[in-house]
Amino acid sequence: MQRFCLSMLIIVASLQVLAQNCFDFHKINCCPLQADSYTHYAVSSNSTSFALKPGDSRCIVYQIFSGKDYRLTICSDSLYSGIVSFQIRDDNNNVLYDNSEEDFNPFFEFSCRKTTHVEFVISAPNRSDVVPETKGCIGLLIEEAITPRLGF
Repeated sequence: MQRFCLSMLIIVASLQVLAQNCFDFHKINCCPLQADSYTHYAVSSNSTSFALKPGDSRCIVYQIFSGKDYRLTICSDSLYSGIVSFQIRDDNNNVLYDNSEEDFNPFFEFSCRKTTHVEFVISAPNRSDVVPETKGCIGLLIEEAITPRLGF
């Protein structure tokens, strides 16, 4: 009985370690771009990491604010070879940005003129060469800065 309990404890502990494998993936793997001399970006606490099976998507609702600049970085582990689809959609589900039109560029910067909610839709590519339940880590690093005033 004690061996059974010990075995179950080891199995549960190892499953928890595997489930947390992507925790803070973005902090380690999504290196922020060097800020230019005019803009100082701060990492948003809404940056996140998660595990996705090939072909799955994750939708993240995010509020962007007027007068702020944003820089987004997508990173993934070797399962997806850095090819992750990323879209920004508005409240009406209109696509505002799609990185597949830019050869899956993992970086995107934009300014916001009005405060609104957007959805970040991140999709893992289909892979027929992996076990169906295999998951890979994906990170979304969100950086924010106050839009610099230009002119006189």
